[in-house]
Amino acid sequence: MPKKSFYYWGRVAADGSPIIINRDLFLEHAHILGNSGAGKSSMRLAPLVEQTIGFGDTSLIFIDLKADKLENLAACVAAKEELKHRTGKDIPIRIFTLELGKPSHIFNPFLTGGLNNMSFIDRVSLITEPLGLFYGLLYGQGHFSAKNSATVRECLTANPGITSFHELYSAMMTQAGDWTSYIGSQHRNDYIQVAETVLSLASCNVLNITPATPHSQESLENQIDLAAAFQSPAIYYFHLTSATSPFLAQVVGRLVIKYLLIAAKAASRRNKVQVVIDEFQRMISDNLDIVFQQARGLDIGMVIANQSLGDLGNVGPVLLSAIEGNCAIRQWLSVTTKVDIEHLQTLFGTCKTIQETTTESSNGSSISRTPRDEPRITVSDLHQISNDPSLSVTQIRGERGGFAQYRGTPFVVRNAFHISHEEYVRRLGFQWPDDLPGMTAVNELPIPPTPTVKKEGKSRSKPNREADTATSNKDQKAMDELFVPTIEVKP
Repeated sequence: MPKKSFYYWGRVAADGSPIIINRDLFLEHAHILGNSGAGKSSMRLAPLVEQTIGFGDTSLIFIDLKADKLENLAACVAAKEELKHRTGKDIPIRIFTLELGKPSHIFNPFLTGGLNNMSFIDRVSLITEPLGLFYGLLYGQGHFSAKNSATVRECLTANPGITSFHELYSAMMTQAGDWTSYIGSQHRNDYIQVAETVLSLASCNVLNITPATPHSQESLENQIDLAAAFQSPAIYYFHLTSATSPFLAQVVGRLVIKYLLIAAKAASRRNKVQVVIDEFQRMISDNLDIVFQQARGLDIGMVIANQSLGDLGNVGPVLLSAIEGNCAIRQWLSVTTKVDIEHLQTLFGTCKTIQETTTESSNGSSISRTPRDEPRITVSDLHQISNDPSLSVTQIRGERGGFAQYRGTPFVVRNAFHISHEEYVRRLGFQWPDDLPGMTAVNELPIPPTPTVKKEGKSRSKPNREADTATSNKDQKAMDELFVPTIEVKP
């Protein structure tokens, strides 16, 4: 039986014809927009997830930054069970959370396959960029970016075998306690952001378990290994609650994407990986266009979802341009903001119509026909689409085959729920699994205290100005004796 090579996307509202999208087109990425309650999870992400898993030859990575309910995880589990029932193929599932007390699989980015093959400078960037410690290269931005990079670089130089954020923070505090080191010679304000950012990651045990730390063998054997996603199909679900851990959630989301690219470059890729990111605007970064471009060439398709274009506009026009230029599939489940309305009217464009005018005269009536440009869609049309939960707008670009592409012009789509109401309610009440092999309870790790740096027995935090002045005068006299000859004055 040949493998399925298409996704079912819905039906064209105008004539009911099916919308079939080539799977390869998803390597050119997709963007889903819709307000809360518009059916973004139930009518678009869930069918997409279930079809991806149902193919049986693709790994799925779901980064859930909304994570208020577990319906997305429930869709993953349901698709896994359906695949096993239909084909007998039982693909593994790994789940990750930051919530204290909940069981989770281990995800330690430092254990990602291929990381040791990176250059030293690249490894520094792999820490500073996802953690939001790189601000740009312009004057001012570049200065503080360089200070952050220097702090991380000194830690890795002094401790090249670092394998976790906890070890990185410990190394930083050790260096901070040594006045002769680079970090110790700095004022704490110079490296405080790096220290506090790394600390937030170092305090979570499931981000820092290594072969050298206390753990069960089963937990390490079942850790989330991003390189393994390219070796055989699997499901990886990241439950990153932005409401309770907004900073940590977005950082972990960025780490997953960044280190997935590293794993893809190092791995012998036997299958493709589909990444789905819900509430994508919470983890956006400045180098998004580079991530999209690299993912495309590494067998990684990305589906990003958020509420509106206005969510992304706060970052600037560069981000919107990156999405427009790199997402071949775009769908609006609701169109309510001014930015989205104006954007869609521009995408729909105009069409030629003929306006007939009848003129009456003594010689009879005459009809004149004038060509006019009329908008293909009006604001009222878009409001009507938004008020109908079964209607949406889709734009499909790209060179690969598929029905209803309309040469890249947007068109109206009719979607329907793919599961019963009873199943939907069951998924809303889905409980976090606690019986998967290799899970570890999330807890906080003890953190090394911040040291008090001392020099010659004097605490730097409490300077002795008189002693410093005397020492300075003594040092200056010694320098003078070296370079200025002593003149003895005779009586």
